[in-house]
Amino acid sequence: MNEPSTLDPPDYLVGEEVDLVGQGPIRNMYNPSALGDPNCYSSSIPSTEVHAAASPQNHWFYLLAEGSNPSNGNPTSPTCNNSRVTGIGIQKA
Repeated sequence: MNEPSTLDPPDYLVGEEVDLVGQGPIRNMYNPSALGDPNCYSSSIPSTEVHAAASPQNHWFYLLAEGSNPSNGNPTSPTCNNSRVTGIGIQKA
């Protein structure tokens, strides 16, 4: 979320404050595979658990908003075809 907060600043990680499974964030939008979820769409997505299946869409949003190599301090993000993507900003995305 992009809500200013002193407790949880915007960082494209979801659930790290709640710690639902005792391991930190439950979603990583800039690199879902860091948490074992797929970064990219594949033919196996329709049979993937519903929350994990949303990971490529979350990743796509990050790439659209921030790009693959943001210059604003946000982390780099891999692309599915190793291309570079320039973000258009979170408001436009």
